[in-house]
Amino acid sequence: MNFRLLKYFVAVASTLSFSRAADNLHISQSTLSQQIQQLEDYYGVKLFDRRGRSITLTAAGLELQKSASQLLVDETQLRERMQLAGRGVHRETWPLRIFFDAHMNTGPFLVGGMLDSILQLQEETASRVDFSPVFSSEDMDAPGIRLDDILADTKTDLWLIGAESELKHPGICFHTMFVDSFSLMISRRHPLYREGLTLTDIPDILNNTVLFLIQNRSRNLRTVLDVLPGGAEVDPAIRFEKSADAIGMYVALGQGVSVVPQGNKNENLSAQCVSIPLPNTHFYTMLGYRKENENPLVTRFTEIMLARFSLPFPS
Repeated sequence: MNFRLLKYFVAVASTLSFSRAADNLHISQSTLSQQIQQLEDYYGVKLFDRRGRSITLTAAGLELQKSASQLLVDETQLRERMQLAGRGVHRETWPLRIFFDAHMNTGPFLVGGMLDSILQLQEETASRVDFSPVFSSEDMDAPGIRLDDILADTKTDLWLIGAESELKHPGICFHTMFVDSFSLMISRRHPLYREGLTLTDIPDILNNTVLFLIQNRSRNLRTVLDVLPGGAEVDPAIRFEKSADAIGMYVALGQGVSVVPQGNKNENLSAQCVSIPLPNTHFYTMLGYRKENENPLVTRFTEIMLARFSLPFPS
């Protein structure tokens, strides 16, 4: 494989423009076209559909795009290890493969704590290990996604998952990083807002405005209904959005309300809103790792993470 050709493919695939990619690579457009043609000849398939000035990835091109960037990273790391080996320096290579629940309540302090833990582990192992984290994620609420399938992936070292109850699974040790609760967010700009809103006001609010929910998170409506005073009749107009940030903007502008974990708030947007707490609701953020894991970095990384959140490491 000529990795230079792969680099050129990534440049075109990311811009969907031969001219912009050629400018970024500091080569002529004709040279770039010739290189892409060589790559297509190598694989025996067309990677791009060209229609006038517009180009799109073919099905084969989409498949290559999934792996091309990682192949370039792997090749760079391999070259570095070979150069070290040529100088008589032996280093182990260990990835740390971390799965994120795409809708998990990470919060800036969890993301920051994980970043600091990764940097600390890299610093501790710098003299003997080539260590780089590999991240993956899935929308755990999407149709066809099963928790058991996610946890059965033997290529994953650690899981960060958000759930309404604590997780238990054979062979995997879960630690609860923190527990959150839910609230209904409403902007001070909303026509139904007034001082002193409580749980008993929620039915009237939901019956007269839009309820924004994250896509595939219809169960958050059930979270609200389960804690409302008995006999309350609620039939909200629901609007699903893919982005929590978009929902935050709509809510802050007073165009509707939403259900969010208390700790999962954008501070700037939250300054425009108030929270109506939903009692007896829970949202657990959990760190899980396989008990019998061959990756020597997993145990140490877990120790660092738990120490940062003042949690005991299991004996």
